[in-house]
Amino acid sequence: GSFGSEAGLQSMEQCMQCPAGSFCTPGSTEALPCRPGSSAATNGSSDCPVCVSGSFQGSSGATTCVVCEQGAFCPQAASAPLPCSSGRFGNGTGLAAASECHECLPGHSCPTGSITPAKCAPGSVAPNAGAPFCERCAAGTFQKGEGETVARRTCSGHNFGFEKKGGRSWGFERFCLRDELAAAYAQLGSLLLDNGGPAAA
Repeated sequence: GSFGSEAGLQSMEQCMQCPAGSFCTPGSTEALPCRPGSSAATNGSSDCPVCVSGSFQGSSGATTCVVCEQGAFCPQAASAPLPCSSGRFGNGTGLAAASECHECLPGHSCPTGSITPAKCAPGSVAPNAGAPFCERCAAGTFQKGEGETVARRTCSGHNFGFEKKGGRSWGFERFCLRDELAAAYAQLGSLLLDNGGPAAA
C-alpha cells in the first residue's frame, strides 16, 4: 500500500502511501492506477477490488464504481454497461445479469438497450412477447389502436365516403367490413341518400 520513488530510503516511514484510485504492491516505485472495472476508495491499497455485479467503471484511477444504468446490465468487474438484448428491456438500475432484463410485453417492441417497452403504433402489431419490433399489418387488414397484438378483420374493399345533400356534408366513416355485412351497409347508405340524409339532431 506504499511506494518509494527515491533511491537510498532508510526506513518504511520514508515511503509514500498509495493514494485512493491506485494500488501499490511490495517494492513499488510508483502508484499504479486502478484498471477499468475496478476502484480503490481509500489510501494505501495494495490492490483494486473489482466492481461488484450491478456496477461498472469505465475509467482508470477511479475511487468508486458506478451503478449500472437503465436498459443495461453489469456483471462483476464490468468496464461498461452491456445493453439488454433485443426483445427485452431493463427499467431498473443496478441489473447484474442478462436474465434480469424483462421480456418485452405483447403489443410492444423492445429494440436493443430498451428501458421501457414501446407500444406498437397504429397499423402494426406484436402478437407475442419478446418482440424486438412491431409487425406491419398484412395486406387487407388494419389496426387503429396502439399497443395491439392482432390486426383486425380483412377489408372487403367497400369505401363509404362523404356525400353532400342540401348543402350539408355527412357520410359514413370508412369501414373495413366483413363481406357478409357489406351489402347491408351499402343498402342503408343508398336509402339514406334517397331520403335526404340522416335526420338533423
